[in-house]
Amino acid sequence: MTYSANLASEKTYKRARACISFSKWLFISHQVKLSVIMAYASSLGILCSLLLLFFGLGAESSIIASRIWLAKWSSTNVTTSQQRDTFLGVYGTLGFGQVLLTTGMSLMLAYSAMKAARNLHEGLLVNIMHLPMQFFETTPIGRIVNRFSRDVNSVDDKIPRSLGMFIRTFLSTVGTIFVISYSTPLFLTCVLPLGGLYIFIQVSSKAS
Repeated sequence: MTYSANLASEKTYKRARACISFSKWLFISHQVKLSVIMAYASSLGILCSLLLLFFGLGAESSIIASRIWLAKWSSTNVTTSQQRDTFLGVYGTLGFGQVLLTTGMSLMLAYSAMKAARNLHEGLLVNIMHLPMQFFETTPIGRIVNRFSRDVNSVDDKIPRSLGMFIRTFLSTVGTIFVISYSTPLFLTCVLPLGGLYIFIQVSSKAS
């Protein structure tokens, strides 16, 4: 029992040391490991993550469908009021669906961010409370307090904002590529070279 308790205490100690040194490492390297991203995603929860992607994909799909429908409407010779009402009704329905899905995505993002912040704060607090005295003797108290102030503020405010911006930008980029490829299939031959050039520029800028 004593050996198991010591082993668990040692593991908790190592986890807490990693949490304490994470902010300093992030400030120096300006990069985030995949394990950190997966840890935040797991704190969101599988259901919340899937619903967030569902609302985001649904909103972007509504935008793409409305653009395609509007292009079809503009290229069609509308001669009867029934045709006009059909085009107008479908376009209005797509716009209303876009509003609902975008609102659902924003609400789900806010709820998921609060859930993730609560889970991460509770996990950090539990780890800190179960640490041996060795940890507090070798770690400045200001660094520990900083984890519960500045870092928790980043989890509560900055990370959700960046996550929402990333999801919207990524889906908008994919949607734009889809629309261009749908109207001009020859554009697909340029996607891979442009993607490789983009990755090369990103890697080169990080190395410099």
